[in-house]
Amino acid sequence: DTARSAGLPREVTAVYINLADVFHVNGHTDEALEVAREGLETSHPNTRGHDWLTMNVVEFSYHLGLWADAREQLPPQSRRRFGNQLFVWNMSRAVLALGEGDLDTARLDLDGMELVARESTEPQFVGAYGWMRAELERREGDLDRARAAVDDALDQIEYCSDDVARIAGVAAMGVRVEADAATLARDRRDEEAQQVALRRAGEQLARLQLTAQAGGPVERAELASGEAEHSRAAGPDDPEVWAAAAEAWGELRHPYRRLYARWRQAEALVRADD
Repeated sequence: DTARSAGLPREVTAVYINLADVFHVNGHTDEALEVAREGLETSHPNTRGHDWLTMNVVEFSYHLGLWADAREQLPPQSRRRFGNQLFVWNMSRAVLALGEGDLDTARLDLDGMELVARESTEPQFVGAYGWMRAELERREGDLDRARAAVDDALDQIEYCSDDVARIAGVAAMGVRVEADAATLARDRRDEEAQQVALRRAGEQLARLQLTAQAGGPVERAELASGEAEHSRAAGPDDPEVWAAAAEAWGELRHPYRRLYARWRQAEALVRADD
């Protein structure tokens, strides 16, 4: 209202961008999407602000499970997009590609994000790159690279900030990676590797407990997922812990995270002969 009354359209758009982000990181992604869409209606097309809001819509639609909408809204590649804005465009493509299982596209976009992420002091960029790079490497079976992505991102974020939202996102991915590592070690009867994975999983879980205390519903949902992954790392995992994680993400209306937890819950039930 202040920016409008002062006749400052760029500032109005900046408010929409930041207000939407605040809603999202505090667990109100549906409201974040409404704000971003409202901002798009009042911003001028072919401006950086309009481009930012469009990519906000893509990000929030992804988290709400509206993947067809997200794909439709994703702006085409443009030479006028550079720096942080190009990073967010790559991020929007990469997160959709990971969700859809298109690992080649995900790697291409993550490679495009890498230089900015390595040099950035902004947790929102470092965290996004870190957890996505770790997930990509985890899915392709390179757990050492996945671990390195988690460690590097946490080192960068914790060196310059106490951004609990981004720390929680990376740490939760860290526990997921270690659960894979511990499972693999058990399959190979490699006791030493299993103990390393359990130690690392415990360290990441401790981070999640701290971020949940300092944060809000999103950080508490990340903790629920972390506790379930830690249970998988220790083995055998508890179906009820996965059910709690699914419920936490369901309350936030993040269906992809909810369905991931339900899938792991089903695995745990099979292992329990239920």
